[in-house]
Amino acid sequence: MRNRIAHFEPIWKQGDLFEETRERQNKIPKKLGNAPATDKEALGRLILIHERIQELLGWLSALRLKNYQSSYTFRQLNWLLSKSGKATYLDLQDQSQLSKTEFKRNMTSIVSKQKNVAITQKNDVVGIFYPLGQI
Repeated sequence: MRNRIAHFEPIWKQGDLFEETRERQNKIPKKLGNAPATDKEALGRLILIHERIQELLGWLSALRLKNYQSSYTFRQLNWLLSKSGKATYLDLQDQSQLSKTEFKRNMTSIVSKQKNVAITQKNDVVGIFYPLGQI
């Protein structure tokens, strides 16, 4: 997974799912599932990989797993792997850009309309507002 990320390979492109064992002379890993063919299947596979990584981390260090599960990164990844997170990410293409002053002035409207907004200062993006849906 590290190489796929480092080389900007789309991580949602997964191959067939095989049991977790090495191929040996008398043992060929069983195919457990086909490659994801839909968005829902791709998100499901990424969630499965994330769960397995957490399991491995827990084997290495229960404290590190606990730290990770209470981190911003954990919350952000779980949100991105949700239906609303994916929709918000895809909506970034149509994202509005507002200065910090305009954002403050229009915040109530932005929140009620659940809009993604890039916040700028001197023409540089300094933050992004992502609505998390109805809480």
